[in-house]
Amino acid sequence: MSDTTGEKQAYNDLSMRTIFLIGLLSAVGLFVIITGARTLFYKWQAAEYQEKVINVPLASVDAELQEQRAAIERYSWNATTDSAAIPVDKAMAETVEELAAERAEQSESDAADSESTDADSTDEAGSEA
Repeated sequence: MSDTTGEKQAYNDLSMRTIFLIGLLSAVGLFVIITGARTLFYKWQAAEYQEKVINVPLASVDAELQEQRAAIERYSWNATTDSAAIPVDKAMAETVEELAAERAEQSESDAADSESTDADSTDEAGSEA
């Protein structure tokens, strides 16, 4: 009988040191796995950012810019709206000339108005005296 009691006692005896060591190693292993996964994710994220944002294919962008530049530097006719397109530089020069002419006319009319107002006020002052 002492045999069976000795076996049960050995079987039921828990080693706290072994349980603590297994728990500690599990925690450290889990920490390493989580840290490694985060590191891999951040490296993957940086590579994706570099590929999508920084390394934009410039050939297609340059071709698009050249097409746009050519479109604003030539004369053309738009059949759908029945309108003509002129180069932007020429349109800007014409607009500046038109605005300068309008301002000159405005300043002349303002000068004429102020002269007539001055003449009217002089006439009124003379008639009152």
